[in-house]
Amino acid sequence: MHGSLRERSLVAAMISLAQGLDYRVVAEGVESAEIRDALIAMGCDEGQGFLFARPMMPEAFTEWYAASDGGARSEAA
Repeated sequence: MHGSLRERSLVAAMISLAQGLDYRVVAEGVESAEIRDALIAMGCDEGQGFLFARPMMPEAFTEWYAASDGGARSEAA
């Protein structure tokens, strides 16, 4: 989705199709605020990727999750 109208159109179509089938949409690989904002505008329900957190060991995840207000999302898609 990095600047390509064709890629953005494909993603928007997939989100629309999934929502039409009553599925929640989770975007993987969200690495920038620009992409997060575009996904939100397209109606994406959730997001995961380096923008939110880097990969971590289970013990580190437990600490990170507890420190993040019980897992509350501040800016997830």
